[in-house]
Amino acid sequence: MRAAESVPNTTSDMPPRVSGLDAPGGGVQICTPLNGDFAAENEVSPVPLPPSPANKKVDCVPSPDAAFGAMSAFELIWADSSFKVGFKNEVQGALHSVQTLDGEKFRALLPSMILKAAAAGESFIVRPEASNLIQLDDLSSDALERIEPFAFLALETSPDNFQAWVSVSVESEARPALRRRLIAGLGGDSGASGAMRWPGSLNCKPSRRLLDGSFPAVRLFWFSNHAGITPEQLEVAGLLAPEKIAPVNPPRESTSSLPAVDAPTRYPDYGRELAAASGDRSRADLRWCLLSLAWGWSPDQVETELRRVSEKARARSDRYVANTVAAALRRRAGNGDANALVH
Repeated sequence: MRAAESVPNTTSDMPPRVSGLDAPGGGVQICTPLNGDFAAENEVSPVPLPPSPANKKVDCVPSPDAAFGAMSAFELIWADSSFKVGFKNEVQGALHSVQTLDGEKFRALLPSMILKAAAAGESFIVRPEASNLIQLDDLSSDALERIEPFAFLALETSPDNFQAWVSVSVESEARPALRRRLIAGLGGDSGASGAMRWPGSLNCKPSRRLLDGSFPAVRLFWFSNHAGITPEQLEVAGLLAPEKIAPVNPPRESTSSLPAVDAPTRYPDYGRELAAASGDRSRADLRWCLLSLAWGWSPDQVETELRRVSEKARARSDRYVANTVAAALRRRAGNGDANALVH
């Protein structure tokens, strides 16, 4: 492992893993923009580098340099990148100013968005709009070490809370099951929605506030050019939880007009849910998923059927389908933030 002084311009120049943790002071020195020195181009004072993790101090300064480093990680494995971005008032749970940006526009606006969020005491939320990416959230340091040979990006969202991203090569129908098995195998958060607090920004969740009243910065831990990871690679490495096999239930007659909870036989009427949502297909999709889960269908089954009955689900990426079902699961669990950046 070596600490690089600047982000390489081509994938062929990229070392297997690039990290700033070995650099003097523990600063992530790789995080300079591809188009030159950030401070010189933007006429701002240099951003202080994070202190060494060995002294247990926490960086609480927003870092556009770290933000550029994360952007470079996505550019290495994803040519036509686009991102849905927004600002979140963590106290109210409200997301605002949501917009979708292509990679070039996102890179140009990164410094101002990072600093704007910090000035307002809000979190900067970003959802990469790619269906072949798997987000692994709330990982332990041990789990992060296990996934390192396959992930292209790792961050520390708050002290000792880690997140990794994996670029996979798998058929769209198999992605939801692979995602669930990988998350379960690593002990991650099954409710991870694919939206992230961008590296270099502050994590302004009240539960993450430090004793001095400040908020920790999301740290860029390392990135690499690992892409196109296959299920076979993850299986051989022992990272996937066992595949669940649905039990075969003998058919039985129901004495009720409602489907049996332990053996569902039909899905809710999508047209009825669309009418109840006044034609709003996003709301209809969520309502339909909530009902389907309540009737006893598994998340895998709900995702498959949603692609069949919903015109929007067919037109959008697999990530939209997975996020809609995940939002329904969180809503059933009582999480009021279920809709954050789902659409």
